[in-house]
Amino acid sequence: ALIAPLLLVPLLASAQTPERGGFIVRLGNDTVAAERFTRSRKQLEGDVVSRSPRARILHYVATLGPDGRITRYESAMHVGPNGLAGPAVQTSVVTISGNTATVQLHSPRGDTTMRVAVRPGAVPMPPLTFAFYEQMVRQARAEKKDSLLVDMVFPGAPEATPTTLVVRRD
Repeated sequence: ALIAPLLLVPLLASAQTPERGGFIVRLGNDTVAAERFTRSRKQLEGDVVSRSPRARILHYVATLGPDGRITRYESAMHVGPNGLAGPAVQTSVVTISGNTATVQLHSPRGDTTMRVAVRPGAVPMPPLTFAFYEQMVRQARAEKKDSLLVDMVFPGAPEATPTTLVVRRD
């Protein structure tokens, strides 16, 4: 099964004006998720509506440091007919400082805090969200690199997942 982003729509590209974009995730002919986001110099904010394994809405806000890297990520997962107006069933906060990502999870099952070793430039990775892959591409471009080793921090995972990003130029 292949999950692939099909659409990125930057509407505004000025450094002063926020950029807006989105992704549609499909599995064959089936739409699995849709994402919209807004990016400014200091923040990446968005919503993902997905229906796998059940209907849910994820709202996220990532704070960007002066170098454009994520320093803090917050998200709230909502399920049920009230969408974002209903209570969050899970919240996540990831704070990245130096070589540590501090992950805080809150759900009806309880609260968890863990510290995960990371390299500088680590990126939180919420499920079915592609704006954070774009974040990795931006970091590679900012460093003027065609490939970049990035630690992906999946909230709840005990360790980061090292991933090599390769920017392909045709």
